[in-house]
Amino acid sequence: MPSLPLQALGVAVVYALMWAADNLAGGSYLDRPIVCCSLVGLLLGNFQAGLVMGGLMELAWMGFLSFAGVIDSEPRFGAVLGGFLALRAGAASGLAITLALPLAYLGGWLSARYNDRVSREMNERCPAWADAGDLRSLCRFHLRVGMVKCGLMSAVALVLAFVLAIPVGAIVGMLPGGTIAGMDAAVGLLLAVAVAMLVNLVWDPRFVQLFFAGLVMAAYLGFSVWFVAAFGLAVALVWQWQGRKRPDGGPAALAAPETDSFSVRPAEMCRMFWRSMPLEISYNTEREHNLLYVFTLAPVLERLYGDDPDALAQACRRHLEFMNTTPQIEPLVLGVTANLEAANARSGNQMGEMVAAVKRMLMGPTGILGDNLFHSGGFRVVAACIGSAICAAGNPWGLLVYALLFNVPNYLAHWLGIRHGAELGTRVMEVIADSGISQLAAEVGPATCMACAGALTACFVGLPGMWSKMIPALLMPWVSCALVWACVWLTRKASVNPTLLMAGILVAGAVLGALDVI
Repeated sequence: MPSLPLQALGVAVVYALMWAADNLAGGSYLDRPIVCCSLVGLLLGNFQAGLVMGGLMELAWMGFLSFAGVIDSEPRFGAVLGGFLALRAGAASGLAITLALPLAYLGGWLSARYNDRVSREMNERCPAWADAGDLRSLCRFHLRVGMVKCGLMSAVALVLAFVLAIPVGAIVGMLPGGTIAGMDAAVGLLLAVAVAMLVNLVWDPRFVQLFFAGLVMAAYLGFSVWFVAAFGLAVALVWQWQGRKRPDGGPAALAAPETDSFSVRPAEMCRMFWRSMPLEISYNTEREHNLLYVFTLAPVLERLYGDDPDALAQACRRHLEFMNTTPQIEPLVLGVTANLEAANARSGNQMGEMVAAVKRMLMGPTGILGDNLFHSGGFRVVAACIGSAICAAGNPWGLLVYALLFNVPNYLAHWLGIRHGAELGTRVMEVIADSGISQLAAEVGPATCMACAGALTACFVGLPGMWSKMIPALLMPWVSCALVWACVWLTRKASVNPTLLMAGILVAGAVLGALDVI
């Protein structure tokens, strides 16, 4: 096994790779615990343990989601360090999650402080560059602040891995026998909170019956989570088909767009696609995704306004304004914005205010569509449910399933959003509205996730240790079900903080394990 300094360096490299996998690759969500812990396990020569740990940790975090750019925790930071410290100490998922929770909040706090600093530096430097039409400086700033953040956070991960590894190992060795085993035994209760958070995330009374259908299928019929997910998807699609009415006979046909010298060219669409990959690299607290628009639109702006410095400066200034929507759907807005910039150039730079106004208007509808498709009940949660269940069973194919389930639609949305947005402009929203995809995403995703929640309850939620042996096997799924719905009530109605509830369960597991009660 490598020495501790080399291991700490490896942790920093894993963190940097995970940061790049998400921030430089179009919001791929490959930086989640399911991948982080697996790589840390590979680093320490125990890939199988890291794989299982990553699956369970991903399940624990799958129902937590930060909205509107509010960073309360950074699961990537917690997963890499928590997994490393636990595996090095010879412990399993219980200790890893116990360590990852506070470390994730530390990572979130550090990330938020850096984002504040980016906002201040942006306000100091970017307005002058915009006034001068200096696209290159704006684009370099967009990339630089992200790379510096990656370097700083990786350095912090290196230091913490080096400083904490020996003390954590020593503390684990000093703990009473059964303490760590008690934490591991409490993971079943911990996942009751996680599934409850998933239920809260996709809550819709119409789909509750699918939770119980998923529970029965997994517990008594032996179906896997992916099969239950397919069942939930099929049922939801049937409901959608039966309830959908199209008195107009289908979506309105749009004429092929006419092109001229101002229109966005296919080569520029390709460049925009690749330049849209570093989505949140320059995320800042004040204006969030604004610099992404300058960076991605730079090829189009240079061609349209290269001979008009004043128009180029105006374009730079309007794209420094606040902008935020779901990252995975943002390429659609980028495409529409490119189309509007072409229309503005065609009009002799008379539509600048309209370009900015339409961008602001698109934040709401695209944010709702993107969250439904990719976040709250969309591909992210479905991929986590299925991939994590496979990984937690020790099968590395879960990593591939997770990556493909999220990123095939992610990259399709990237390319199609830029292409159709650039070709059709604001008319693309008419196509989306008429296609019914918004309604489909709002209902099919949550329904599928609710079925998955029932299957996960049967597979992973349970009482710890000897307590589970006191319950007849036929009744155990319903005990697990009761635990989940009790947590739903606690977090939804009684407003109990789910992170504190998880921490309490882990501490209780450690204490009861030390007392040899579980």
